[in-house]
Amino acid sequence: MPQAISLGGAKKKSISQMAKKQEKEGTAEKKEEKRERKVPKSVYLDFDGKEVEKALKELKVVTPNSLASQLNVRVGVAKRILDSLEDEGRVKLVSGSNRLRVYSLS
Repeated sequence: MPQAISLGGAKKKSISQMAKKQEKEGTAEKKEEKRERKVPKSVYLDFDGKEVEKALKELKVVTPNSLASQLNVRVGVAKRILDSLEDEGRVKLVSGSNRLRVYSLS
């Protein structure tokens, strides 16, 4: 018996399926509006030098992971803090690669 060949074309959607699609599009627009309203947070948050100095004194060598765990921040924030401290000359890069950097107090 030969099989029936269907001649392309998309199936016509039911009314309830079209209504659900319109609702999803409406909520997607609302989500985009909410994203635009977000105010970016400061990179360094509200750290004063005393907090960072205290955390640095407790460690012999400093890595972004160790500093992040001491200050309870993300590793990316700790990397930025260490970069700024290196620019100021407060810490010195001992060893580094693209994955791990090791600093010591100057």
